[in-house]
Amino acid sequence: MRFVLPATSPKVQGLDARVKRNTEHEKALAAQFDRKQIIHDLPTSFKVEKWAYVQIESSGGLTWQRGDELICLDPVWRQLLGN
Repeated sequence: MRFVLPATSPKVQGLDARVKRNTEHEKALAAQFDRKQIIHDLPTSFKVEKWAYVQIESSGGLTWQRGDELICLDPVWRQLLGN
């Protein structure tokens, strides 16, 4: 695994992209999940994701960036998932 120091780590681009995608395409995603009979609830998914990020942050853990790259959690995640 490769570790990136906080000073050089990108702002949580993957999380940003996921939040935008899920919010912008919420209705289309819901329709697909319903069609395939997959249980879904976007607000609950965001709550679970926020809980996971709180756990990472409180333990000083790392998050996956891409490939074998792990980075320190950037505090901007709180803006993306709400305080």
